[in-house]
Amino acid sequence: MLRQTLDGANPNGWYPEQKVEIHDALLAYTRGAAFAGRSEADTGTLSPGRLADFVIWDRDLAAIDPADLDKAKVVSTHLGGTKVYG
Repeated sequence: MLRQTLDGANPNGWYPEQKVEIHDALLAYTRGAAFAGRSEADTGTLSPGRLADFVIWDRDLAAIDPADLDKAKVVSTHLGGTKVYG
C-alpha cells in the first residue's frame, strides 16, 4: 500500500519497505487481530456462529486505486449482527 500520511508528508511512503497489499492489510485487521486477541473462535471472519462484527463501505476497498482509500466512506457498522451506525 502507500504508507503515506494524509498531510502529504513522505510522498514515497513512510518506511516504504513495510508496505503491504490491501488484501493483507484487511486480513491483519480482521482475522489476524482476532487471532492476536485469542478471540478467533468468535470474531475475525464472517462465519456461522461468530459475532458478526463488520463494516460496510461505499466501495470495494480491494478494487479501488490505493490513492483513493481516504475517500472511502463507512455506510454502516454492525456489532454482533446489530446495526449500530448508518
